[in-house]
Amino acid sequence: MKNVGDALASKILLTEIREGRISNAIEVLEFSIDCSVVVMGQATNRDAARQQQTVQVLQMIKQYRDKYPREVQTNVHDSDSIEEIETAKRAVEILSKMP
Repeated sequence: MKNVGDALASKILLTEIREGRISNAIEVLEFSIDCSVVVMGQATNRDAARQQQTVQVLQMIKQYRDKYPREVQTNVHDSDSIEEIETAKRAVEILSKMP
């Protein structure tokens, strides 16, 4: 099912870009990164075998976020805006602990 979800997400992002809604596409991708960071942040505490790889990816995301700080635009997603803001805050917290 992950491939189905990935395909749908890619289609949605491409539609946003092709119809000139670049900021919407960026927001969707930024939120996706937030969600991944939160999941990876939890994994570093549980899965020692993947910890080094996870930390390396988190460090790369931190470098990206240092260059392009996250500005939450809550009007893009259909989900609860409070949840989006909390996820973004949690991602910032996790990334701030990366060297």
